[in-house]
Amino acid sequence: MTEKADLLAAVADDIFHHPRFGDPVLHYTQALLSWRNDERLVNKISSTHARSQIVGYLMLLHFEAARDAATVGATYTNLWRLCERRKDCSPRVLKTVLAVLRVARMVTLTRAKSDKRLHVYQPTQRLIGFVQDWYSRTFGCFDIMNGKNFAARMRSEPNLLAEVIVAIGRPYIDHDIILVRQYPEIFHLFLIDLGFVAAASLTATHLRGEPPLSAHQIAKKYGSSPSQARNVLKWMRENDLIVCDDAGQVVDRAKIALLFQLHVARELSLYAKYALGLSGYFAFMRCRAAKAEMTCSVTEGEPPISTTARLGHSRSPDEPIPV
Repeated sequence: MTEKADLLAAVADDIFHHPRFGDPVLHYTQALLSWRNDERLVNKISSTHARSQIVGYLMLLHFEAARDAATVGATYTNLWRLCERRKDCSPRVLKTVLAVLRVARMVTLTRAKSDKRLHVYQPTQRLIGFVQDWYSRTFGCFDIMNGKNFAARMRSEPNLLAEVIVAIGRPYIDHDIILVRQYPEIFHLFLIDLGFVAAASLTATHLRGEPPLSAHQIAKKYGSSPSQARNVLKWMRENDLIVCDDAGQVVDRAKIALLFQLHVARELSLYAKYALGLSGYFAFMRCRAAKAEMTCSVTEGEPPISTTARLGHSRSPDEPIPV
């Protein structure tokens, strides 16, 4: 059986070796931790990889249906089909997340326009706003590296969120693209409640040269229990992601910080390649930084891919959103 090509490997590697990559990683950790902490219920909904995936699938199906009247949208069956295909969660987890989203007034259940027998989960403006805020904060990473205004555009351009989600969502599914699964150690960590938050917190303090937060501090700051925080740190220690002293205090977090940075580079590569058209820019920066040590086909002074295009023109489904 032929192994599938890794469609993100080259771009992710170029982003990881960007001369200013440390700054966007720090921005990513601080922005995302702040986003999760601003709304505790959102933190609960997005506290694991599976829950975040469900929200992503719901948004994708919603925006695809808004574009194509023949598409039904986010029915339970369609959501479960995506979850099952990528082995993200069980039916129980999917039902639980959808129930929490309804209680939080983040989705409504309506009849499908094309078939009144079907019920469709539609995101409310509250959920759309939270997701838009998440992308705006994340796209700030590109502002740091590229000098553009992606974060501001995500906040101000009403149709850009839908453009981005469809642009990245369809290839993500059709090509079985993997992000955090690329790094099994942190993938399993992200499956645990509070795992992402603990990893991001340890990475942020590591990059800033600050002492790591204790389990009690992580739990208090991000709305979890001290026992859960201790369990997460214990799992990380047992899987050689951190080193702790006899009192349980983290004394070495270099490995988790490195893996988290690799994860950030890979996530950003999905947006750079399929939504923002920045693959050429990062390849160019990689070559320029290497100077004579590398042979590169990107000519200095050549504009990055798609920078001369504009939003709103007719394009194929595989063409990136121009910047």
